[in-house]
Amino acid sequence: MNKELMLKIYSDSAELLLCVLRNISVSEINFKPSGESRSIAEMIAHIVRVDNYFLKKLGEKGRFKIEDLSPSAINSVLPEHFKFMKDIIVNISDDSAIPESDDKYNNWFDCILHISQHYLYHFSQMVYLRRADNRNWETPLHKWEELTYLISFYLKNK
Repeated sequence: MNKELMLKIYSDSAELLLCVLRNISVSEINFKPSGESRSIAEMIAHIVRVDNYFLKKLGEKGRFKIEDLSPSAINSVLPEHFKFMKDIIVNISDDSAIPESDDKYNNWFDCILHISQHYLYHFSQMVYLRRADNRNWETPLHKWEELTYLISFYLKNK
């Protein structure tokens, strides 16, 4: 696996989440179509928790968690979290094995790809919520489409 390609996949998927959060209001970040649904803020907190789980699995310690679900707090913590994640990717070797390997993820790149796909799964939900609350919000779907093509390229050539 090419480290530059994996870094691009991760960086682009993280950027999509940041696009959803740009200029988001308190009502938009907390909007839920039903009581059981997660808001965008809750999804972001979930994403960081899951990233920390994977970091631990990879022998790293997560530095960030989202406790304050306000737009300003999330928009200050999330870019730092993503930068921390990118720095880890830059410093891994192409064939690094996962210290606590399981059947699903036998190297760092498979794990990073899964994290990126997790971001995209929630990105789709966040787009739905932003559009449900504000039909005038312009979606960054062209960036999502480019990234899904890049991931399919990686999977074909794996």
